[in-house]
Amino acid sequence: MLGSTVSIDGDEAMMEESQLYERVDRLDRLFPEIARRFRTIPSQPHRTPDLSIPQLRTLLLLESEQGHTMGELARLGSVTMPTATASVDALVAGRYASRRRSRQDRRVVLVSLTAKGRRTLEGFRKERRERTATILRHLSAEDQERFVQAFEDIVEILRKLDEAEPSEPPRRRDA
Repeated sequence: MLGSTVSIDGDEAMMEESQLYERVDRLDRLFPEIARRFRTIPSQPHRTPDLSIPQLRTLLLLESEQGHTMGELARLGSVTMPTATASVDALVAGRYASRRRSRQDRRVVLVSLTAKGRRTLEGFRKERRERTATILRHLSAEDQERFVQAFEDIVEILRKLDEAEPSEPPRRRDA
């Protein structure tokens, strides 16, 4: 369980810290290789060349609700307000998204997907699905399952980190 602590003596603590940084070093070596290998997988580029990756991410965030404020989009996208605003400005200019006033509070502006934005996301998802299938076709059924399971495990662990108290760093679990 995340957040539980275990009493350990000084030598054990030093060993634990050494092992921790050995794992950090391993991850530091793995992340660039994973990113590089994903980029080199043969696939067709997504067919929304007029949209940047941040704009596409914003579209994906907009899909989940009837409307988001700029503050919500910035928080959900883990970006600054100016970055969120610039992304939304471009999406509105391209008619992928629209702004409207809240019915409950006229001071609040909500950003929503347009029909063009929904069609764009549908096309993007279809292409992403095909690119993923292209990757998996090169693997045995067993390796396909291991590959998917590895990502499910990563997401599960990251969700546990999200549940940790934000005021204190996560503490190690009992092994």
